[in-house]
Amino acid sequence: MHYWASAWRSLAQPPRRLTCLFTATWAVVPARILPVPMFNILNGGVHANWQGTDLQEFMIAAVGAPSFAEALRWGSETYQALRGVLKSKGYVTSVGDEGGFAPALKTNAEAVELIVEAIVKAGYKPGDQIAIALDPASSGFYEDGLYNLRTEGRKVTAAQMVDMYADWVKKYPIVVLEDGLAEDDWDGWKLLTKTLGGKIELVGDDLFVTNVKRIAQGISENVANAVLIKLNQIGTLDGDHCGYSDGKGGGLGRHGLAPQRRDGRQLHRRLHRCHGHPAT
Repeated sequence: MHYWASAWRSLAQPPRRLTCLFTATWAVVPARILPVPMFNILNGGVHANWQGTDLQEFMIAAVGAPSFAEALRWGSETYQALRGVLKSKGYVTSVGDEGGFAPALKTNAEAVELIVEAIVKAGYKPGDQIAIALDPASSGFYEDGLYNLRTEGRKVTAAQMVDMYADWVKKYPIVVLEDGLAEDDWDGWKLLTKTLGGKIELVGDDLFVTNVKRIAQGISENVANAVLIKLNQIGTLDGDHCGYSDGKGGGLGRHGLAPQRRDGRQLHRRLHRCHGHPAT
């Protein structure tokens, strides 16, 4: 978790007095803490029409950047560096549904290795300056109690998936894993949380769907350590707020902004909450 701690310290501005122009009287409000931006730079799964990796999203986060603006620049430079890395290895650089490159890789781990190479090529230090976040969207390849890794031609159990993630966390600068297991694989999630919950951020998106009952179950069963709160999932401001409050009260970190809506509404609520967690 030290990568994100570093990011929050670096992107949070010192407290300062601000005047509020939208009230009848002058007021003092706290400075805002901008979220750490995450860049979806390599796509697989349904976003690449199953032509690439099984895991859906491979992202980077400029956790060592001194400002939000610098974080954006670092992310852009690494994205362009990844294009060069892919071309040098003979991969096409067409993009998936959410803008990340979608090459037909031989293994899922190769995607992470290529991103590490791109970080270095862009002139940054993997882990210290730019870290990796994953959103496998595992429900998409969960079939009859097993995870179908088509890219590698094998079907594995939840325990084997957890072992794979644990190995990756040792090898690569991974700090966030979102939906690492299927939304209804609660036993698998318990094992995942027990194994990696003290090392990285384990985010429930499909797992919780901003639903207070599922969030309560996750807290009760010690599943995941962060929740993705999305207004467009629950459909009401009240449900969004309750999901946020219940997750916070239960010790879950609050994570991210979903990319499905780009009209700014979710972003405004995201910034209003002012806690600095990453956002895509």
